[in-house]
Amino acid sequence: MENVIHCINCNSEVSGSYCQTCGQKSGINRLTWRTLFNELQQRLFGFDNKLIRTIRDLTLRPEKVIQSTLIGIRVNYVGPVGYYFLMLTIYVLLASMLDVDLSKMMSDVNRSFNQEDLSARQEQFSQDLMHVITNNFRIFSFFMLPLYIVSNRLLYRKSDLNFVEHSVIVFYAIGHPLILNNLSVVMYWMVGWAPNLIITFIGLFFYGWVCTSFYSGNKVFGFFKGVLAWLLGFFMLLVAFIIVAFLYVAVNPQVLEGFKGS
Repeated sequence: MENVIHCINCNSEVSGSYCQTCGQKSGINRLTWRTLFNELQQRLFGFDNKLIRTIRDLTLRPEKVIQSTLIGIRVNYVGPVGYYFLMLTIYVLLASMLDVDLSKMMSDVNRSFNQEDLSARQEQFSQDLMHVITNNFRIFSFFMLPLYIVSNRLLYRKSDLNFVEHSVIVFYAIGHPLILNNLSVVMYWMVGWAPNLIITFIGLFFYGWVCTSFYSGNKVFGFFKGVLAWLLGFFMLLVAFIIVAFLYVAVNPQVLEGFKGS
């Protein structure tokens, strides 16, 4: 008589290596240092390998990652939304670990490009604005993405992709350069300066490259079309920001006093 194996988790009959009902592994060994290490390797480094593969292929062959996601092969790579928010989370956690004030970092970087002397009230307004942005960084970062998706949708309207499918391209194309933002946090922590403008241009170049790699058509024209899509998305973001700022000032007219000088 054949021995029937039951799942230790849900007590269902198991005929393979894993329970078909709950997914629990059927062959459970006694907990030792070896089994603990093997589980750690499968759980942690399995994801790590997936993440490394995503970073590598997005850097070298972004169209492969995007195409795999669109056709339904999603076990080899971190998903677009998860990857984007993972990069954002690493950015925030890294700043927290290094005790870097992101609002101060952004203010210092902006001040390095704007050499005009600001009044005390203008400086305070700028710092308050940076605090609002950094305190709601992930919210701002999430809500700016639809503008870039709309931009891609407009410029690549002849493609067969729907809005959600365009979002896969945008999440990867904007999320991947965030790795460089993580490096900028380290640089700011070390030397008090961050190459944000350089990183922005690299992100713009990468966006164009992703678009020309994935979308069909002339590669040179496709690259500049991708750059135009990024610029259009950025322009819409600025317009949205100006509208929000105008509404805020309309509700709080005293804010204008900060621009009348010290």
